Amino acid sequence: MLTRESITGQRYRLIYQSAPGVNFVVGGDIAYVSDSVYLPKGRGYQLSDHRDRVRVGVHWQGENASAFYGLTYLGREFSD
Repeated sequence: MLTRESITGQRYRLIYQSAPGVNFVVGGDIAYVSDSVYLPKGRGYQLSDHRDRVRVGVHWQGENASAFYGLTYLGREFSD
């Protein structure tokens, strides 16, 4: 069972199987941004109209241990 980390979008395991192995993950998304609760326009922030993310990762599971390593590109969401 996988879940998604909210900032980077990386997916990681919540429930593990007993079979060892390696999985590679590649993904990306573009989201439309119309407003921000955390960076309101009234305070002078210039928001981008979109948010882009691109990510890669590798899941490794051995007999008694597991690990995940991932890299994420987070596009520029605001200036100033």
